[in-house]
Amino acid sequence: MRTAHRPYETLRVGRYLGGEPVFLPDAGAAPGEPTGWVLIQEYDAPRDAGAFLLFDAHRVERGPIARLPLAEPIPLGFHARFDPG
Repeated sequence: MRTAHRPYETLRVGRYLGGEPVFLPDAGAAPGEPTGWVLIQEYDAPRDAGAFLLFDAHRVERGPIARLPLAEPIPLGFHARFDPG
């Protein structure tokens, strides 16, 4: 009998994911082997706290492998972009 993994449920009451997920490639991966991580912002409204969640890009359903707390929360809807010029 096969069982499916239950998807990760990060959104408890008052918690939100914001911004856009970012793929971080594994620089040590073999050529043609796209491995890496997904980084996304989390906001915990009841605590007015923020964090970044880090997921294995091939196993997102297992939940974050790390939670990186922030000294100050990032406002929801905040967008940033990299402009090399």
